[in-house]
Amino acid sequence: NSHELCGNDNTIVVFQILDSRRTYSFVRTPAEPFPNYAYDRCIRLNSFNQSIIYHFAIYNKHEFHPRYCLAFCTKYEQKYALINDNECLCTNEPMKDEYNDVDILPGQHCSQQCAGNYFYSCGNKNNLAIYSMYLLLPKCRHGFEVAENDQQCVFSHFSSKTNSLQLAKNYCETIGGILAKINDIVEIQDILPNPILHTRLTQKLLIFYKFRFVNDTRYYWIDRTTDVADPATVSERLLKQCSKIPEISDKNCIAIQNVLNSDQNIVSHERCITESNECSTISAMPVCVDKHIEIKSTLVPPISDENPSEVSVNITSEHLCDDKDNEYHFIDNYCYKISHHEVSWNDAQTECRRDKAMVFIPEKSITLQYIKSLLLRRRIYISSGFAHVGVYYDNSNHTVVQYDISSEDDTLAVLDTNAIYDLCEKTFQERYTALMMSSSLTTSEKTRLKTQQSGCAYIDLMSNVMPIIRCDEIPCNRTAIVICQKLPTIKTSIIQAKRKYIELPSTDTSTDLSSTTTVINTERVSSVNVNQDGKAETDSSVDIQSIGRDFPSMFSDFNYSFYSNTSSSYA
Repeated sequence: NSHELCGNDNTIVVFQILDSRRTYSFVRTPAEPFPNYAYDRCIRLNSFNQSIIYHFAIYNKHEFHPRYCLAFCTKYEQKYALINDNECLCTNEPMKDEYNDVDILPGQHCSQQCAGNYFYSCGNKNNLAIYSMYLLLPKCRHGFEVAENDQQCVFSHFSSKTNSLQLAKNYCETIGGILAKINDIVEIQDILPNPILHTRLTQKLLIFYKFRFVNDTRYYWIDRTTDVADPATVSERLLKQCSKIPEISDKNCIAIQNVLNSDQNIVSHERCITESNECSTISAMPVCVDKHIEIKSTLVPPISDENPSEVSVNITSEHLCDDKDNEYHFIDNYCYKISHHEVSWNDAQTECRRDKAMVFIPEKSITLQYIKSLLLRRRIYISSGFAHVGVYYDNSNHTVVQYDISSEDDTLAVLDTNAIYDLCEKTFQERYTALMMSSSLTTSEKTRLKTQQSGCAYIDLMSNVMPIIRCDEIPCNRTAIVICQKLPTIKTSIIQAKRKYIELPSTDTSTDLSSTTTVINTERVSSVNVNQDGKAETDSSVDIQSIGRDFPSMFSDFNYSFYSNTSSSYA
């Protein structure tokens, strides 16, 4: 792509994937974690309990990378990866500073770059007890998003409001979830992502006088429980319980509201959480969590492989679109092909089926940006800029429908679970109402329109603003560009590691790392290796300056290592 910069000598071009967790909006914008893991913190592990930690040593120095360590953690159902050079520890324990054996350190203490990718840190080369800690995010179904505690998948949407607890539970069941179980009402912050509560934004807006009188009270249905919250699920809690408790309230109804505080003649506003009895009157949003995502036990089950000292995992090494003409391009999770000729919606379905593909259905807002960029770079003639989207809105059943490419039948999409449903319903109803009220249509035309209760989806990729999916093509006669999408063929490679054990004193299950350095295998890869060209490769423990090493991971994975004499020049 001649329009993009790819660096130069001693120059790296850094691309940042912006955080796109949804903000306060009636249009749903699902969370888009990239990648599916995140840098959590830098810690010093003074001692650890072998019953809650797996310990691996990765053989190949070019595989010292959070993704590979997390692959072992995933295999053995562990959530956190602690990395120091080739040492990989896996645990379900959050390793917070309230634990006596853990010290939380500033990020610069984890200064050792990972040999597999210098944009990530892998502990400290001078201290084997200092680890970079990475978190594996749960894989949420489309429509759900990662909870604030990074342990569960949560769904809460304006269109799902109900006026009773039982209806709230029923709604969660229909989308494959359960109503969130909460003991203390402030725990709702551990589940609902902060952008939904928009607490930081609200606290800032309350500074301005004109925002203090905006009624932004939110009501939620939850399922109260007497179970104490797992420490692993506790997140940063910005909101407190309101000081004034209502006399009559429903323990399963929670309100998040702005309240007036008056302390020593100083008037201020704050956002807080309280029980309420308004959920049945005003209607409230159910807080649903995916019932298939379970919080893992912190106890480590034994590895039952035939040779437990040698373990391996398969990791994805390459995505292939497998088309002879190289018309498909791999973007994010799918292969896409853009056909610039314009055809009808039904013809677009037929064309993509020939490739065993489906018509474009964007699941992420960032995918739209990629497709728009690809379209602009490959345009060979002036077109309308409209592209078909592979769903239609069925007004008779109030559902979004998409074709199943494995059969000739339609497949019903789940109600209310993503932006496509919201936009399809809204744009169809606006267009349908306008047509029925139009004075330019005859009575017979309006009668015929009543039988046309479906609107095909399309998108304007040439829009100067964020492209929006519309389902207001009634009937489906519009011609537009065809974009086909299909899953790639995945190639895998094997990563090998050695299972390591610690000789623990018989009287204690915890081991002081300083006293076990003689039994832990800390042998490093040779400090200098010679490659096929006869050039020396520096060991991962050597300081090599790089960009962004102490920041949360925001960069795509490199399958190769690169070296730079300086980091002072970069774009």
